Amino acid sequence: MQCNSITPMCWSPLGNFFKTDNDQNARIKMEANKLSVKYDVAQEAILLAWIVKHPANILPVFGTTDPLKISQLMKATTIQLQTKEWFALWEASRGEQVA
Repeated sequence: MQCNSITPMCWSPLGNFFKTDNDQNARIKMEANKLSVKYDVAQEAILLAWIVKHPANILPVFGTTDPLKISQLMKATTIQLQTKEWFALWEASRGEQVA
């Protein structure tokens, strides 16, 4: 898609993430929690900021109509994740180093 200048869309990017307990989610939540404290936002905003920073310029499409939730998620656009933070979240998801 990147080679053809097509912008991908990510529908319901958080899915069941906060409803499912497994090792992968536990690792991601731990890393996202550190960053949510640093940036003073909800973990959801951190995860959305990760998607927004993806080199494919992914456009997230979330399904909520709750104004409070929307305002929390919009904070993702103000977060400038450092490259090492972006990779830390990816590594937490994979459970191994990627860089």
